[in-house]
Amino acid sequence: MLTVLVANIAAIITTGCFLPQVISVLKAKDTKAVSLVSYIALFCGVSLWVLYGFLVGEYSIVISNIIIAICALLVAGKKIINLKKGID
Repeated sequence: MLTVLVANIAAIITTGCFLPQVISVLKAKDTKAVSLVSYIALFCGVSLWVLYGFLVGEYSIVISNIIIAICALLVAGKKIINLKKGID
């Protein structure tokens, strides 16, 4: 029971800390300071955490990392769009 509580708190904190940056990038539409490689690596890493969460049956790990994966894809996608437009 304690391990599930700790996992849930950790998931809320890590996901919550990441969301303001994503919101800032999407609102400002400025990705000059964003590293595409870092966001692709982040997406790969959290995708593996999702798989791990499914394998061990820890759905707090699955849910929080799915949210982070979607956010990483949004930022990476915006970066790619800006690169194609020549904005970055």
